[in-house]
Amino acid sequence: MSSNPSLLPSNTTSPPISRTSNDKTPLLHRYSSIEDQNYYHATISNCHYAGHVVRDVEVQKQETDIQQPLSARAILQELKVLVQISNPVVLTYMLQYSLQTGSVLVVGRLGPEELAASVFAFMFATITGWLLGLGGSTALDTLGSQLWGASTGKINEERRLMMNILFQRACIVLNVCFIPVAILWYFVDPVLRLLGQDALLCQMVQSFLRYSIPGTPAYIGFEITKKYLQTQEVLPHASTLTLLVCSPLNMLITYLFVYEFDLGFIGAPIAASLTHWIMLFVLLGIMYVVGDGKTKQTKWGLLPIHRRAFEQWKPFLALAIPGVLSLGSEYAAFEVITVLVGLLDSSTTMAAQSIIVIADDILCTIPLGISVATTTRVGYWLGRGLPGHAKMASFVSILFALSVGAVAAIVLLVTKDSFGYLFSKDTTVVGLVGKVLPYLVIFQFVDGVAGASGGALRGAGCQHWSASANLIGYYAFALPLGAFLSFGSAHLGLLGLWAALCAGLFAIAAIQTIVLLRMNWQCQVELCTLRFKK
Repeated sequence: MSSNPSLLPSNTTSPPISRTSNDKTPLLHRYSSIEDQNYYHATISNCHYAGHVVRDVEVQKQETDIQQPLSARAILQELKVLVQISNPVVLTYMLQYSLQTGSVLVVGRLGPEELAASVFAFMFATITGWLLGLGGSTALDTLGSQLWGASTGKINEERRLMMNILFQRACIVLNVCFIPVAILWYFVDPVLRLLGQDALLCQMVQSFLRYSIPGTPAYIGFEITKKYLQTQEVLPHASTLTLLVCSPLNMLITYLFVYEFDLGFIGAPIAASLTHWIMLFVLLGIMYVVGDGKTKQTKWGLLPIHRRAFEQWKPFLALAIPGVLSLGSEYAAFEVITVLVGLLDSSTTMAAQSIIVIADDILCTIPLGISVATTTRVGYWLGRGLPGHAKMASFVSILFALSVGAVAAIVLLVTKDSFGYLFSKDTTVVGLVGKVLPYLVIFQFVDGVAGASGGALRGAGCQHWSASANLIGYYAFALPLGAFLSFGSAHLGLLGLWAALCAGLFAIAAIQTIVLLRMNWQCQVELCTLRFKK
């Protein structure tokens, strides 16, 4: 982006940008002095959320000490905003996960080969392609929230123009990145054969992925549009309404294509591609019909493509790639766990694992929603030039995640002996589920801290820390430990795998929290300012 002093926080006195290429000031440390904290001045301002005017957190007239706690009123207000942002995000992700589940339920009735191929294809598509939308769009989380905070005070049209350039850049970059993935999907059969997969499975997965290619740009576009709205804290329920319409519609379309139109197995990916385009256009339609939730005017101006959308790709990719690695490493780790469960050679164990995974898929949307809300708030405060408030938002979100995790833990523990009956009548399976559920309780409790701390790191543009923590926690710790506990002298089976997952996630949460505790928030503000002066 071109140099533009107006991109600095309009309600602050700009500090001298002292960090140069020779500056050795650490990005992570505990503050020992307060002399650099006297640059930032602000007054209490109004912001809009979901069509209503709400008060920003009390912005102190002068932040003199980042370690000095903000008022209880400020903390409660921040918690309120976090809840407002995270609630629709949680529901959105729950509905989004139901799309794959619905497709698998419909196509699975064709036979066991079709069921296995569809599950494998969805997994492969998620890890290699759809992850570009899920993980790559986290760069827009960071840049969008920081830019929106940095441009506070500018007229809405100017702020929207800068956001639209980021939106267009994200769409172009991530779809260009999908081109080699699309080539892989089209010729994936020999690749899967080299990995030792069954010949029939390879052919079916290749057919599935080929018909999934046309819908993936729409999937990426939907994810980017969702982030575009979230970072501006407008139309929070637009994505939820879109999926409330498209989730049941997806099952209907899949059924029609598979059975009524007699397309069989390939009807599922064709229906999924069509659903992704419907999702994108419904979301855009809601935006243009409802407006931005503030002025009730349709002044989005997403087109035409601005020439600056073709600039600054390297900084964008520097945030997008760690975002992809962070989510991708987690998804891949769970796939490895599934393979290890299969090696236990027990239908009871596999059935219990399937039930636990379904419960985890539902519950994980809660820390995921809190994580997205945390990114938005931390990025916003850094853009405003208020490091103390960014730090406060980080730790308020962690406490919020812990409290929500405690509620989920109580529910699971109370129902652990009967939970399995929701999915199976086999008393052996239900009994094993009851034994594993306490580990899932621990996993979800820690996942809240990991999600909130990871969201705070994304808000600060430090996705690389989350990616590194995930690689260490899952691949250097959880998977080796899980293999040892399950197949070694302990012979704990499924219990050993989930105990190892809990230990690995605890390591991830600890690493990310330590990074936040040692974060030099003042330097993050300066880096944010420099980012938008380029």
